[in-house]
Amino acid sequence: MFLTFAVNVPMNEALVATAVPDDIASAGDIWRAYSDRWKLWNEVRAIGSGAALASAGIGAASSGMLRLPPHSSIA
Repeated sequence: MFLTFAVNVPMNEALVATAVPDDIASAGDIWRAYSDRWKLWNEVRAIGSGAALASAGIGAASSGMLRLPPHSSIA
């Protein structure tokens, strides 16, 4: 969540405040300048979220929280 509020939200707010140019080439320049940095930080957030999920799963598994019920045979 820190990266979202520290990086992506301010970038989104700056983009919203940017005047939309009349010509498509200028609009494309603005988008390219914005999107490369935004995508980088979005990937960092995704990797961090995946690592946090994996850590939580490993912690739960190693603590015995994820015990499977015993198998029952059907007669």
